[in-house]
Amino acid sequence: MTTQNKDVSSLRIQVFPPKHQSRLLQSFDGIINEDDDSQQLFTISPKGFSHMISVVEVYQYKGRGWEERQLQEDNRLYMVGISTASLELDVVDTNNNIIADDSSGDDVSRAYYKLKEATETYEASRGILDQDLYKSIALDCGSAPGGWTKYLIEHFHCPTVYSIDPGSLAPSVSTLKETRHMQMKIQDALPILLEDEGTTGQVKIWVSDMCLHDMGEQVDHLLLAKKKGLLAPNAFFVLTLKCVVGHSKSAFDSQVEKVVDKLRSTSSANVVGVETFHLFSNRSGERTVIGYIN
Repeated sequence: MTTQNKDVSSLRIQVFPPKHQSRLLQSFDGIINEDDDSQQLFTISPKGFSHMISVVEVYQYKGRGWEERQLQEDNRLYMVGISTASLELDVVDTNNNIIADDSSGDDVSRAYYKLKEATETYEASRGILDQDLYKSIALDCGSAPGGWTKYLIEHFHCPTVYSIDPGSLAPSVSTLKETRHMQMKIQDALPILLEDEGTTGQVKIWVSDMCLHDMGEQVDHLLLAKKKGLLAPNAFFVLTLKCVVGHSKSAFDSQVEKVVDKLRSTSSANVVGVETFHLFSNRSGERTVIGYIN
């Protein structure tokens, strides 16, 4: 391994899933010990680092049995990146052994990068997103403390984001002029949006990270919004499906597959380009479902 950056003196390595970390660290140690030039350029350290190397194995779900075939064919996909040390990318400041003072800011940051990872992973799989999504109206279900709303404003330049959650938004989000916080549940917000806000057929992006007892309700809310005429043609959606039953990966995958099959087979809308991902930002029982609905 070589590097062209003479300023790199200490690197921290982050690996997902963690089971790959020891093997990767051994590889780096071997490179450093065998190459005198590398010893002079960088070291590996969990603290006092100037840069972070992130290595993520991307979960590609393509139906039952795909994981076994992926292992047999050695067809796994990895994403590797290097960045300067930053509190935005690593909530705990391990260089100074402190945590950011504003805990709501941490939550906003984590959520922000969860949606960022979701859209970038989808683009890596399906190509660039439709350009008419940019500067369009968006709706964020279960938005508190506001990370997804903030991402929609900053990345998609949405002039209005209906940020719907009974909870409070972080001040860094609620004070943005594009944020329209509706402090209620989505089922209560829908009639208001249709009758009072004049948003019929205007919402081009629908995202939802809601915690629901029945994750199938994520799909129900999306389809209801389509049926009621809230969504624009070919609206883009990102849904987090959160399994509350079971403990194994296979159990989670099976539950999510049933919900996604229901979405794909609905007769009330044309759902296309649907992909299911287990993101680095997802918990073990979470899957992110992305696509378009007409």
